[in-house]
Order: sequence, then C-alpha cells, then structure tokens
Amino acid sequence: MKNLFEGKKDLNKYVTSVSLYGAEFRIYYWGGWERYFGTKEHVHSFFEMTYVLNGTGEYHEGNVCYPLAPHSLILSRPNYEHQLFSEHGMKTLYFAFDLKESESDDEWRHYIQCLKQKLNPVFPSPKENIYSNLWKALYQSAIEMEHTKKAKMLKQLAPQLLIATFDCFYPLPKQESLITDQSLDEHKELIYRVNLYIKDNLHKNIKISDIADDLYVSKRHLSRLMREETGKTFTEVLQDERLSLATEYLRTTDKSVKNIAIECGFLDVSYFTKLFTRTMRYPPTKYRKMYQDTMESEFKDR
Repeated sequence: MKNLFEGKKDLNKYVTSVSLYGAEFRIYYWGGWERYFGTKEHVHSFFEMTYVLNGTGEYHEGNVCYPLAPHSLILSRPNYEHQLFSEHGMKTLYFAFDLKESESDDEWRHYIQCLKQKLNPVFPSPKENIYSNLWKALYQSAIEMEHTKKAKMLKQLAPQLLIATFDCFYPLPKQESLITDQSLDEHKELIYRVNLYIKDNLHKNIKISDIADDLYVSKRHLSRLMREETGKTFTEVLQDERLSLATEYLRTTDKSVKNIAIECGFLDVSYFTKLFTRTMRYPPTKYRKMYQDTMESEFKDR
C-alpha cells in the first residue's frame, strides 16, 4: 500500500466542500501524519475530525484527559481549548470543517449546535469499522485513481465519511438517511436536482427557463419552489454557488482573478470583485493571501 498521507494533496485540491441532503459543509483542509507527537494547547474557530490509524496517546480538553488508541475518533470543537499528546507518536488522518449555515436547513443547523455541545470528544473503537475503511478508501483513491476520475470519486466518498464519523458522536438528522431514498419529498428532490444542475454548469450562462425546460416544469412553478424551499431567488442561489466555487479556486489554485471570474460564470471581472468583496469582506487577492497565511500558520503549529 502506498503512503496514505500522500493523498492529502489531491484531497485539498478537489474536496473543499461537501454536499449532504439539506446541508453544505466547507472543508478547510485535509491532512495526515506518519508520526504525530501532538500540539500545544490551542483553539479552533471550526471543527476538526481526527482518526488514529495506529499508536496511542491522549487528548486533553479542559481539565479532562481522554486516552487514544488505534481507531479512535477525535472531534475537536470550535472554541474549546484542546491538546493532543503522544509519547511515541501516532499515525493520524484529519480534516477540518464547518457548516455553511446560510446554505443548510434548520435541522442541520440544530445538529451542528448539538455537536458543539457534545460532552465526549473522543469515540473509541476496538477494531476497524466502516469509518476506518472510508478514511483509507478516500486517501487511497486520492493517490491511485486516474486523474480523469479522481475528482468525481473523491466527491462521492467524502460525504460518506462525514456521515459515518458524525454518527459516532451524535445521531444524524432523520432526513440524512434519505439521501438515496426514493421517498424524498417531490419538491425537495426537484430543488436538489436544480442545485446539481447549477453546480455542473456554473461556467455557462444559466437561465432558470432552461432548467425548467430540462426538468419539465414551468419557470413560474420552479421560481416559486426555489423561494419556498431555500428562502432565496434563483439568481441568489446561482450567485452563491458561483462565489463558493470562486472561493474554492482562490484557496486551491494559482489561477488569476480574471480567469476565476470567467470560469465561475462572471463575465464582468469588476462586478465579480465588487460582489466577492461585499460578501467575503475582502477583495479576492487579499482573501487568497489571508487564507494561505492562515494555512501556513496552522501547519507550523502542528
């Protein structure tokens, strides 16, 4: 088997967000350590999920110490001071994430609040299980899959990993079990298909009338459903997706701001810059530099 930790490079390139039914997650980074001795006490503004492949150690949160063994899961929560320690070193894989609240439904927002309040941040397991296999499959796929198929495979596996690990700490929202269920509410399923269409065609001049024709519904009916189910107009949803993709490109590529604007469907670079600045509070170039500086600092602290 190749070194699993090599997979983090392409995971950081291709999986910067994860969609679950009713929820959108921002993935800040993927990582792994062959021999990890721990960190100083520190605090995150986001969640970090860590899987111990091998080795033993301790996880400290507040005044409580939790023992770590192979197959342990660790959920570091926002604003909780914590520390990992291992005398002999541990093999670990990890990813950092947060919920995009504006793009997720109430049930998921409530679920994330429950995760934040969960009392036990460590889930021990005596043997390999489904999440163990998913961690390995995800990182191996990032290394071994053909380039043309890699992005699609990683984006299929990543949501399953989130589901498996989340469920260890707190029961998932009931609707989560309906991801592949044929009994999905007709209106929600229609909006889900609209979102997929948008994601796949962001570089094009997308019109709601074209999507309505493709889904065999009227433009008026689809517009009404969009507002009822998402609380946003079609234009607002499309704009959010384009900005989300632009943010991903700024974080993971060295493409110029002009090229990013065009690839995300913004024909006017000045308009893109103005909209991005208004939404993210920083111009695209400054946002990219701040993100890169933050990531460099994060890895130096490890």
